[in-house]
Amino acid sequence: MAEMMVTAASTSVMGSVIGKLAAMLTAKYKLAKDVERGIRFLHEELSTIDAVLRMLADKDDNQIDPHAKD
Repeated sequence: MAEMMVTAASTSVMGSVIGKLAAMLTAKYKLAKDVERGIRFLHEELSTIDAVLRMLADKDDNQIDPHAKD
């Protein structure tokens, strides 16, 4: 009888631990995906900025739109 109670308690504890671990892993996975999306966004933005700066570098000051200087 006592052995069955220990087994039931162990099973209950393991179920709880597994549930908490699954929740933590899900949160970590979501965080990693959000970070990946953020990095991808920054890469695209920096690539665009780089292209604009390269284009502006090839022009004389009087050829650049005044709004582009701001």
